[in-house]
Amino acid sequence: MSDTATAILSEEKNTGKGLVGAGIVLFIISILAGFSIALGNSKAGSYFFIAPFFVMAALLTVIGRHYQKKYQILGQTPLELEGGCCVIGQETPAKITVFKPNFGRVQELKLTCWRRHSGSSQTGYQEVWSERFAVNQCTDAAHTQLSATIIVPEGKKPTTRSLMARNKHHWELSFEYVESMSLIKRTWKLAVVSA
Repeated sequence: MSDTATAILSEEKNTGKGLVGAGIVLFIISILAGFSIALGNSKAGSYFFIAPFFVMAALLTVIGRHYQKKYQILGQTPLELEGGCCVIGQETPAKITVFKPNFGRVQELKLTCWRRHSGSSQTGYQEVWSERFAVNQCTDAAHTQLSATIIVPEGKKPTTRSLMARNKHHWELSFEYVESMSLIKRTWKLAVVSA
């Protein structure tokens, strides 16, 4: 890649950390509530009020650790895009570095456009368009390079940057595979701009 390539980290990198962090915050709040009840000389039944918060803190921590372990199976996988974004109607070279030698589990990348509609009755994500691209693999002793040329066809919507828009479009590049009975997925958010 040239000097204008920009590294984009996968979305899964912080999922486990966020869940563990939320579990720790909830645990601290539960401890403080327990001390407050103890210092207030409340009845023993008041401790049952904070028990669900301890359980939820433990659950968030366990789920977060699970996601961290899933992330560590493949490790960090930066995506490099020529120019840092995709331009509608132009080919964009993309390269993903996997820090494992002879990594051959991924044969294609999926480019997806999502629309988030926020209306009065419902809010949700809808897949508007997707395309799969073949991957070329180049491997050496330390890592594997997955490369592909992606193109967003003419007529597609660019990434929405406005915070107040009712229909927001965002683009993702992803791959997934199964290892040790776990679905391993990597997703990168892409900036798609008009030509």
